[in-house]
Amino acid sequence: MPEVLIGKGRTGKVYRLDENPETVVRKEFDPSYTARVWNWFFYSSAHPLSNGTGVTYAYWKRRLANRLGKSITDGITIVDALGPSYKGFTSPFIDGHKPTKQDIERIQSQVDRLEQVFDDSGMPTWSFGRRNPLSASNFIMRDGEVYIVDYEQSVAIPDVRGNMGYDRVYFDDVYHFIDDKKLNILNRLGGEETQSLYEAFELSRQAYTKLDMTPRKATKFGERFSRTLNNRNIDSLVEELHRESKITDEEFDSYRTGKVGETIGLVLPNLGLHCAIGIVTPTGIGAPISSALRFGWTAFNWTYYAMKGDDKRKIHGPKVMFVSLVPGLGNFAYVIPIMEANQRIGKELGRQLTHELFSF
Repeated sequence: MPEVLIGKGRTGKVYRLDENPETVVRKEFDPSYTARVWNWFFYSSAHPLSNGTGVTYAYWKRRLANRLGKSITDGITIVDALGPSYKGFTSPFIDGHKPTKQDIERIQSQVDRLEQVFDDSGMPTWSFGRRNPLSASNFIMRDGEVYIVDYEQSVAIPDVRGNMGYDRVYFDDVYHFIDDKKLNILNRLGGEETQSLYEAFELSRQAYTKLDMTPRKATKFGERFSRTLNNRNIDSLVEELHRESKITDEEFDSYRTGKVGETIGLVLPNLGLHCAIGIVTPTGIGAPISSALRFGWTAFNWTYYAMKGDDKRKIHGPKVMFVSLVPGLGNFAYVIPIMEANQRIGKELGRQLTHELFSF
């Protein structure tokens, strides 16, 4: 049957197939050269989406995410995987349009709720979450509904718990979430779809255990920094500063529900990525590569948000760009916007990161 190429990205290609009674798309995984090189920096094994086990994991993970998402919120759908295909799987074709800036502002609360529940329960959120500066490109709107059409991560970065990898599912936590919410899930999905959810959970878990994800020694060391930067550790750090009266009630409230917390939430993934780059390309022969990668990441984000007129560009500003070029010190360049948001929190976080560096 004739296929039409409709999309190409770092994970592979997407083709449209005009079948009866419904049009579908076929996603064929073939990680780009950039994605494979990025994987090489962190793993001595092949990119997970370049082999059958990784593709199988992506297929069942997509089915699991689709059903869990439906049990949590209305109006936001992670597009389902219909069946395996050559080096990938098929999905429904969503004939809609990309959301406008006004659309994104309107649906953000729904997306935020899904992201929060997925983060807490142990499901990946990179493809649609606020941490990803390009997440809006994965949304398609149709008849007032929002569809997340891409749920596969092409490059390894630290997740919200500080662990390096691709779309990691924390199966023990997801199991407890499903067990705790089983009546609500059954009521929202019905018996047949609930059974499909259980099947997807078990088969994605089996596939994940077979993945060859062999991290380099430097990657394991780098996770010490990224785990320092995960949300739970930062919460504990700020709560301790508050208990010791090192920050005021107003500062604590601003972290929990205000501007300080929002800024830190945006900064942490970038800080973690800079640390990871510094670890795999250490000071010495790797210093020029390390500096160039950090500067490139920061400059790209600043340019992207400046073109959009988005205030997020401020966390990627000239100070951060300049410091990111400095060997060693550049790993911590993103501490600057945290200190500008709250000097005490920024200093304490910098102290913890320095401790991890010199206690290795």
